[in-house]
Amino acid sequence: MSLLILLGLLLFSSGNRNSVFAHQKMLEIVKGAEEFNIPIIRANRKLVASINGGLQYPSVLVFNPQWGTSQHQPPKSNRFKYPSSSALLRRPSNDEDIAFMTITELGQLIKTKQITSLELTKIFLRRLKRYNGVLKAVVSYTEELAYKQAKRADNLLDKGVYLGPLHGIPYGLKDIISVPKYKTTWGSTTFKNQVLNTEAWVYKRLKSAGAVLVAKLVSGSLAYDDIWFGGRTRNPWNIEEFSTGSSAGPAVSTSAGMVPFAIGTETAGSITFPAARCGITGLRPTFGSIGRTGVMSLSESLDKVGPFCRDAADCAIILDVIRGKDPNDMSSRDMPFKDPFSVDITKLRVGYVEDAEMEVVKVLESKGVKMVPFKLNYTVDSVQGILNFTMDVDMLAHFDEWQRSGSDRAYEAQEQWPTELRRARLIPAVDYVQAQRARGRLIREVEDNLKGIDGFIGNATDWEKVCMGNLVGMPVIVVPTGLKPISHPPPNTRRRTTITTAIYAPPQHDHIGLALAMAYQSVTHHHKQRPPIDDLGPHDDSENKGSYEESFDQEALPLKTAFELFDANFFSSKKMVEITKGAKELNVPTIRANRKLVGSVNGGLYHHSPLVFNPEWATEEANNKKKRFNYPYLVGTQRPNKEDDIAFMSILELGELIKTKQVTSEELTQICLKRLKRYNPVLEAVISYTEDLAYKQAKEADELFSRGVYLGPLHGIPYGLKDIISVPQYKTTWGSKSFKDQVLDIEAWVYKRLKSAGAVLVAKLVSGSLAYDDIWFGGRTRNPWNIEEFSTGSSAGPAACISAGLVPFAIGSETVGSMTLPASRCGVTALRPTFGLVGRTGVMSISESLDKLGPFCRSATDCAIVLDSIMGKDPDDVSSRDISLGDPFSVDIKKLTVGYLDDADMEVVQVLASKGVNMVPFKLNYTVDSVQGIISFTMDVDMLAHFDEWQRSGKDDDYEAQDQWPVELRRARFFPAVDYLQAQRARGKLIQEVRESFKVDAMIGSPTEWERVCMGNLVGMPVIVVQTGFTHISNPPCSDCRRRKTTTTGIFAPPYHDHIALALAVAYQSETNHHKQRPPVDELGPNDSIPNPPIHIQPPRLLRFL
Repeated sequence: MSLLILLGLLLFSSGNRNSVFAHQKMLEIVKGAEEFNIPIIRANRKLVASINGGLQYPSVLVFNPQWGTSQHQPPKSNRFKYPSSSALLRRPSNDEDIAFMTITELGQLIKTKQITSLELTKIFLRRLKRYNGVLKAVVSYTEELAYKQAKRADNLLDKGVYLGPLHGIPYGLKDIISVPKYKTTWGSTTFKNQVLNTEAWVYKRLKSAGAVLVAKLVSGSLAYDDIWFGGRTRNPWNIEEFSTGSSAGPAVSTSAGMVPFAIGTETAGSITFPAARCGITGLRPTFGSIGRTGVMSLSESLDKVGPFCRDAADCAIILDVIRGKDPNDMSSRDMPFKDPFSVDITKLRVGYVEDAEMEVVKVLESKGVKMVPFKLNYTVDSVQGILNFTMDVDMLAHFDEWQRSGSDRAYEAQEQWPTELRRARLIPAVDYVQAQRARGRLIREVEDNLKGIDGFIGNATDWEKVCMGNLVGMPVIVVPTGLKPISHPPPNTRRRTTITTAIYAPPQHDHIGLALAMAYQSVTHHHKQRPPIDDLGPHDDSENKGSYEESFDQEALPLKTAFELFDANFFSSKKMVEITKGAKELNVPTIRANRKLVGSVNGGLYHHSPLVFNPEWATEEANNKKKRFNYPYLVGTQRPNKEDDIAFMSILELGELIKTKQVTSEELTQICLKRLKRYNPVLEAVISYTEDLAYKQAKEADELFSRGVYLGPLHGIPYGLKDIISVPQYKTTWGSKSFKDQVLDIEAWVYKRLKSAGAVLVAKLVSGSLAYDDIWFGGRTRNPWNIEEFSTGSSAGPAACISAGLVPFAIGSETVGSMTLPASRCGVTALRPTFGLVGRTGVMSISESLDKLGPFCRSATDCAIVLDSIMGKDPDDVSSRDISLGDPFSVDIKKLTVGYLDDADMEVVQVLASKGVNMVPFKLNYTVDSVQGIISFTMDVDMLAHFDEWQRSGKDDDYEAQDQWPVELRRARFFPAVDYLQAQRARGKLIQEVRESFKVDAMIGSPTEWERVCMGNLVGMPVIVVQTGFTHISNPPCSDCRRRKTTTTGIFAPPYHDHIALALAVAYQSETNHHKQRPPVDELGPNDSIPNPPIHIQPPRLLRFL
């Protein structure tokens, strides 16, 4: 019963927790969790959770803050053009004045050889050592490295080599950023002797720019607040006050003139808060603009690296140096920022919110900026909870071992990470995903809210604004705007409280914030003030840190027993009680708020998660980039006499008949509709006919052609769509009884693309219920090659219709096996493209990091033609990308090396070898042994997030096959969020290992081997299924029966190399005719007069654990 208590906590139903599942289902769920969930959890933990800090095996789900097709599109430029001064700057006579000079000023002194980098380095090291005793801002000095780098900078300058504005400039790094041979303590007692042999990306960039690292500066312990193992960092403007925020050391050191600039990080307020407290300029840039390799991770979708500087111009210089694509950080992008020094601010329209500093508003107005009152409007009221959910679960995934080993007991502030990470274990995975979907809704609403303005000004430390900005990924620059007296000052003190403001801009528009900040600072001097660092008072000693003891309490026994299920029984009684209390008070309200926002609409059509899967393997996506493919040209194609022969012609052949006016689109449409209606009663492959639409589109195609307008190879060609793809005014049933009357007013992206290419939609084809297998509310789709057999896989309708010659091509989808399995069973050519290549707006979602759309066709050539029409960036699908593939019709296959696996069809190997391809035996090696479990984890949790309301309303009881989604989705409620994250990290490790093992251009093997199906979908690689022959069926119904079992092979390629797989398939089919064979669809047997009803079958996901 203790497990049921935990399950009740995890379910967090809106009312009575027993209202969702009956007792029997609860027991079934617990049993399934013990048998299925736990082995996967343990396997993934073994793979990725034993190393703390998130430096290895990042999650494959990356945050993309890019906004849509609005005004906020990032402009294109190269490097910034820094201002230069014609006036000669003179070196100040004392070190104090030098210490507070800007980067630009110090750079001028170096260039004019009034000072050397070595001299500057000595000045700043002296100041660091002088003031650190009071401020506690330095973890370690990099003195030896600093002198070495300074001397190198001076030597280069002597040789006439100048590396840019940071040449010879000293700086400091927050001590979660690794530098080889020096400690990287993460501010924590647990890691205070840790030395990482990783050269952080940001350190590399600064080193190549000639900057000189003088110190590793304090990070709050594990990047939380300003408490660290050496004490607590103080504010130079009031040293009785602490600096707040985990980038405490960089903020304090810059404020006190101990370094000209420093690099900090922010997950939620760790740049903005200490910058505001210490009265300096700090830039939190757009998420993803600066690489994070070698930086301790809290949350891969929130962590950002940014500079603390004397002024906004310095921040712009640093950003220009450290921005860019980090090949080892999947979230980083090479963003083409506009030059902030070239922005015409008189053309900007800037909003100011209620808490904005009016002095800033007036100054910017005087500079010609259009300032307007502004209010942030969005309906997501769980912003702070979403951020905490995201940060805490992600952090726990990176510090699972730290907690399990009991190291959290030594943490410097027990009310901080220890409390939050314990509570994070009680966040269910489905509610973590719902939080990300709510985050996606927030992003869309904020984007809409900011239309009409270029940025806005407001309080830098308002917590709601801080959370919103970090969730959205928008940049903000904090600028000092004044000083005010402190309360109860000691006698004769100059201590002050700093006043700051923040300038926010849309993602990838950091130049706007920087330009406005520079304009403000050009006529004010607040940023030039110096803190009273030598002004010591009577209360400036460090305070003591406490410790505690705990004992076990029987009150916590049920939860402790339940936690044993997840190998999390390492908490004491007191902590168990604390976890339960925290879950009820903090987790549950956020869960309920998010569910209300995004969980009440089924299907995943709305409020997509901004965490997206990026299957990119390297810094280049594809070679030989072209805009469109060069299709082969047919000559002399003649119209057959029989409609059956027309029905099995290829797209190219039908297109030639249309172009030579031997057939009209309307005639083709009529032929296809007749065949669909003739064979559907046996095949059960059609859900609804789009007859009126089809004839309308066919007539339009014919009329356009009669006027000399030809839209391309799909002009006038009929086709079908899997019925999870929405078309306005027609039912989109998702194959499910629950949605059989659903009409969605959404024009799916793939339908839009095909419509614009002139294709003619004739039918919505069967999807297995909610895209699982071939059972749907109207029956079960059959295999045309053997109609006693079912077609298998949820793209059953598209596969069966192509096989039977009912449509020339059809669009299906795959999450795991839904294209490859039915294509193999029905003996047709089908392409599952690279993940993200085809947009999915208007398509029912199972898993946003796995779902893909692709064509079923007569041949590989046809697949290439359809792919060319439907691929491209979908503005409403953040996972889609505009990738210009190589042209499959221009690939020189003789230059390819192709591996064949143990189960490859040797006829394919021999044919390709005869065509000049270098064929080699091959084995794909990887150590991740929980591949099948990872895909089930990912798919089931994501699916549950999209069908939460469906399950809660009890509609899963009416599902067509009770051993499929109902069982899996009930069990999915028993996945802790942290273990969902570990599964994504294990997926990242799999991708890395597959990439390293894939030393060929492509590989050939069985397309239905389940481990390979799971691996390929997790990695996001393309595969094309091609027919290779036939075998006899067992116990045929008659002696002269023509029924056969089809044989197929799969040609797999790296992500974004679909053209390679297509080229090989085209080459194979040019020498064989298996794909031209026609199934005996008219051959009915004695068991076929009445279609068999759906029968109980074992789902294909048979998991194996070593």
